[in-house]
Amino acid sequence: MSRTGRSVEAFRRVPKLLRQARRRRDGRPFAELLTQASWLCLQLGYPDAGIEFVIKARQRWTVLGEIAGRARAQAIGSWLLNEVGLIDEGFVEAEAALDLASKVEDKGLLAFAYNCKATTLALCRQDGLGIPLFERALALIDPDKNPAAAALYLTNIAFSFVSLAELAEAGGKVEEGHGHRRRAIDYTRRAIEAAEGCGDLWTLRIAFCNGAEYAADLGWFDLAQDYLDRCEQLPGETGFRERIHFLFTKGDILRRLGSVHEALPLCAEAAALGEKSNNADIRSQTLRRLADVEADLGLFEQALEHFRAFHDASTWQMGELTRRRSIIAEVQQDSERLRREVEDYAHKAAHDSLTGLKNRRKFEEAVTSLGGAPYVLGIVDLDRFKSINDTYSHLTGDAVLQRIAGMLESPDFDWQAYRLGGEEFALLLPRATMDDARAAGEHLRRKISCALWSDLGQGLAVTISLGLAERNDRDRSTVMAEADRRLYMAKSRGRNRVVSDDSVDTFSYSA
Repeated sequence: MSRTGRSVEAFRRVPKLLRQARRRRDGRPFAELLTQASWLCLQLGYPDAGIEFVIKARQRWTVLGEIAGRARAQAIGSWLLNEVGLIDEGFVEAEAALDLASKVEDKGLLAFAYNCKATTLALCRQDGLGIPLFERALALIDPDKNPAAAALYLTNIAFSFVSLAELAEAGGKVEEGHGHRRRAIDYTRRAIEAAEGCGDLWTLRIAFCNGAEYAADLGWFDLAQDYLDRCEQLPGETGFRERIHFLFTKGDILRRLGSVHEALPLCAEAAALGEKSNNADIRSQTLRRLADVEADLGLFEQALEHFRAFHDASTWQMGELTRRRSIIAEVQQDSERLRREVEDYAHKAAHDSLTGLKNRRKFEEAVTSLGGAPYVLGIVDLDRFKSINDTYSHLTGDAVLQRIAGMLESPDFDWQAYRLGGEEFALLLPRATMDDARAAGEHLRRKISCALWSDLGQGLAVTISLGLAERNDRDRSTVMAEADRRLYMAKSRGRNRVVSDDSVDTFSYSA
């Protein structure tokens, strides 16, 4: 609905959908809905509400551990922060979103993140840096498959070229400025074609109004009026932000054409709508335009009143920026704390609490992730571990397990180590041959049996038995059973040895 300009209708459905999502107790749809609601707020001109949705969405995506979801929420958040004048904070969010988006295989998401960072740069008047990012965003998408994204990015890059034009003209380079403006109009024309092709009425309304402004700046008033007429004829319910944009654009163009009396009611309606907004920038801009038109008509008392209101709105905006900055700083601290907590919970869920090794669940996931790739599996068991506990205490036994875990994770060995439970461990050697695994296992066996253990208990000695099995196109359960059987063969042959096949004498080692 938001892609076809039905943002007002879509936003009305958000509260009901949020209640339904909460009842389902399913985190992902709830996070998706919060993210989409933030985008609708951006479309409709409700930045404060949008930022609240982004904060909640980020928290949900963090708990879910989904990088892509968080990247999109933060990208939208950067745009919303720009809307309320927090450009520096918006840039930080855009950078973070781009960093997250680059970690997932999603060109569309990466393009959106580039677009949001470029938008922030455009608002900072850093168009030389922003335009290449807009171009990169356009290059990442297929305009035929994603015309709505193409229309949005083309609209935004046009804005940057107008900014370049203003900079050139301020420096006396009028022709260069006009060249930038013509490029802006060309990009806008392409945006209009893309938006019309996919029925994206929201971007289409923005492109028509922007295009009318750009055309009027070049004196192309017939094109400006054509764009405004086509915008006014679009179907559907117009959002708050879109309506204000249309009103003050048409009012400004009528004023330039000398039709100041016709411009007055349009600017007055825009200012009345702006008064209902908590967006100080919209409020101040609509009041300023109204004051300008009233001054042109000689209505100086009204113009002065509205100019004072414009000044008050600008002052209020500065206070709002300070308040919002404090809220954002607090939210960022909470988000960082939540991120650390989630990482801590995730680590605890994946690791054995005593040894720090990855646990059986992670072992199962690792084997599954290998699919049909070759690997060697080793099952390690400490010899006579019960007697260590009985003779030296369970605290000593725990210390032995911890030290064994440290040896298993040594950089000397190219394997993945897991604690399966008790005194049993698993070694996973992806792409290894049996000869390589056997040599590594024997090295480990000798290292453990020759280590000094007396600091943990006088007379203490520790050895291991190890059974190895190769995948060889067999299923996981068969490989696991074979490694387990060979482990017990090692035990039955006297312990402290590595068994890698079923022969009786081969690969038996003494201490």
